[in-house]
Amino acid sequence: MAMAFSSCHAARVECHQISACSTVICGEQCTEVLGFKNPEILCIPANPPSEYYDTCCCRERENVTRTSLSK
Repeated sequence: MAMAFSSCHAARVECHQISACSTVICGEQCTEVLGFKNPEILCIPANPPSEYYDTCCCRERENVTRTSLSK
C-alpha cells in the first residue's frame, strides 16, 4: 500500500482498516480513537474492491508558521 503523505520529515503515521472510509469517519477515528490532535488523513479504498475494509491513515500535521519579510 502506497501512502500519499508528502513531507521531508518523519512523522507519526498510523493506518487501520475501517468499513466505508470517509473524511469524517477517518478524522473521528484519528482524533477520538488514536489521539491525534490535528491529523492529516488519507482514505485508501479496498483493493480489490471485493475486500470489505478500506484503510484510514492518520498523520499529525506539523505546525507551520509563516513569517512576513516586510520592511
